[in-house]
Amino acid sequence: MLAGCTGAGTNGSEAGTGDRALPVTLTNWMYAPGSSRASDDPVALAHVSVAPLQPGENAIEIELTDLNGAALSEASAPAEAVLTVQPLTPDPSALTPPLTRADVGAIWTTGEIDLADQGWYELAVALETADETFGAATMYILLPDPSVYGADALDLPDTDPEALALFARALNRYADWDASRWRESLGSGTDVLVVTDFTLTTRPGEAPAFMADTRYTGAFRPRSDGSPPADPKFDYAGAITIDDNAWRQRDGSGWEQSATRGVTTHAERSEIYAGATNIQLTGTARIDDQDVQVITFYLPPDGGQSEAWFAWWIDPDTGDVPRMAMIASMHYMIWDFFDINGSYTIAPPPGIRMATPTAQ
Repeated sequence: MLAGCTGAGTNGSEAGTGDRALPVTLTNWMYAPGSSRASDDPVALAHVSVAPLQPGENAIEIELTDLNGAALSEASAPAEAVLTVQPLTPDPSALTPPLTRADVGAIWTTGEIDLADQGWYELAVALETADETFGAATMYILLPDPSVYGADALDLPDTDPEALALFARALNRYADWDASRWRESLGSGTDVLVVTDFTLTTRPGEAPAFMADTRYTGAFRPRSDGSPPADPKFDYAGAITIDDNAWRQRDGSGWEQSATRGVTTHAERSEIYAGATNIQLTGTARIDDQDVQVITFYLPPDGGQSEAWFAWWIDPDTGDVPRMAMIASMHYMIWDFFDINGSYTIAPPPGIRMATPTAQ
């Protein structure tokens, strides 16, 4: 597992290698129009099942629920779901397949649609009411999916020199960040979602500091014995590390001192990607009204680090990376970064004195 990943099989799910034969279902928060996917609160959940997740004819099913997994009332007719499938390739042609609504619940299906090419695809789901867009969610798939068919099923193109130069610039820029915030959306492909907000500061003259706030964890597929999964949890865990001091809290139990290996800095995090290969320019996109260039690459296994496939969205003006997506074995992850090099600080939990002094 890559550094910084958290386990996806939480809250009553049974995610793992034994579930690979099951349909792959990606789950993510839906956001109201104009919201930031990096920092705003959600309005609903989108559950998107894709099969068989290899180039050619695929079928997609969409289910929209509230955050507790109940059918979304706002999705009642005449509201309709809209699906856009966008290949992450140069000059891509988006697909908006017709959807058929199920007789019960907020569920739509595409039937067979042709996803002919190997590679990355963006799946954008929106719910359109009579007057406006209620909410939208974004997910990413890779065909053929290595979680289903194994790494050998993917053909890896050679590194493009222009893509390599852009990647190197972005990687150097990432290593030089002195502060960042980001939201991690983590799934296992088994209708599981864990959303965590992170803050990291590594400014010269200050003790490095890191904060994690697990905002949400939910599992929506029945367990192997047929029993329902546990109810979703909201804002159920947190962690703060400042230099060599660390505290943890879970389920509102209060903050407690905990062991720590210290803070992994931006520069150290950038080293994870140093062995990237097969770097390719793909398409362009817009994130928060900014035009960005998308690249994809493969990260081979290295020691205890699993192999993985990445897409990066890079601001061509600054070299910043506002979004990363990763697909690895039973891991489907999206990171949305914001407030890069901002002026915020991380403090110890309320009422707790530092064990050792820290510059503020």
